[in-house]
This record gives sequence, structure tokens and C-alpha cells, in this order.
Amino acid sequence: MQERRRRILRISLAVLFGALCVGSAGGAAAVYYGPEELLGLSAEKSGADCQTVATAKARDRDGIWIRQFIVTEPVDEQVRLQTALRVAESLRKVEAGHLIQISVLDSKGPTTVSGMRGRAIGAQVILIPSPVSDAEKQKGEFSGFSIEGGAGSDGEFHGLRFNAKPEDLAAIAAGIDDATGCSNDLEMPAPAKS
Repeated sequence: MQERRRRILRISLAVLFGALCVGSAGGAAAVYYGPEELLGLSAEKSGADCQTVATAKARDRDGIWIRQFIVTEPVDEQVRLQTALRVAESLRKVEAGHLIQISVLDSKGPTTVSGMRGRAIGAQVILIPSPVSDAEKQKGEFSGFSIEGGAGSDGEFHGLRFNAKPEDLAAIAAGIDDATGCSNDLEMPAPAKS
């Protein structure tokens, strides 16, 4: 009887160890290979149709910071990231923003700006057209992430997070021919003076 318990314990430990190794390998692959290999990101596509939910403009010591929250119908992580890139590039053309941040939400997501954070964000792109500080120069012009899979019934994303490589985002952005914003874009308020 005691030998049987030891055997069950050894098998359980082996299964647990194997599951941990497989999970770690998947995360390591996402970090090492990046989204272009795992997600198959393509410069030919420019994302999905979207609608602007909220836009905020603020002035910091380096210039204007533009934050825009957009909604798409259920699409995959690749399309969400491409949509955010396209909208960021469209804002770059019409606004002299120091920092442009685009967050993609699901259509079932929160309706208040205070709820548009954390798991409500399915993809996000930050564009710094002219990095000023050392931290910005080190980070680069583009950064972003996308969450694997679709949103749940509550509009939240619970999949794996893929941090995109800046050079991949730059290559995709360079291939976007029709850098257009979303439909029903809101009028942007004037930046606050500091």
C-alpha cells in the first residue's frame, strides 16, 4: 500500500514538472521568437475597422501625450496589433504628439475610461516619434503588445501577452499604406497647460 502511494506521488510530480516545463517553454518561445514568428504578423495588412471610444490629450515637459482607446469587433491578436499601429500612424500624420498611445478594446468591454485598463486592453501600441529622454531613446520609437485569443463575455482578455519587438512594429508600420484612423473619431480637447 505504501509503495503504491509513493508511485502515485512520483507520477504526480512527474506530470506537474512536465506541465511546468511545457508552459515555460511556450513563454520562452514568445519572448525569443517574437510575434512575427508566432503570430505571423504581416506588413500587407492594416488591421480592422474600428471606432474611437475615448481620446485624451495632455501636455508633459516634452510635448503632447495623446491617448486613444478604440474598439474593434472580435478579431485575433495579430489584427488588433495591426489596427493599433495603423491608428497610431494616422495620428502621427495629423498631430504633433510627443507620445501616442493606442489601446484596443473589445466591443463588450468597459464603457468608462476608468475601466479601460488592465485586462480590458487586448492590444496596445506606443509610438514616440522623436524620443527625448534616455529612457525613451533606449525603448525606441515603437513598443507594443497583444493578448492571445479573444475577449471573454465580460470584454476582458485572459490569454498570453506577447510583447512585440520594436523593429517588427517599425517594419509593419512602414508597410501600412492606408494609415487611417477609426470611424467617428472624437474631437480632441486642447492640451492642458502646465
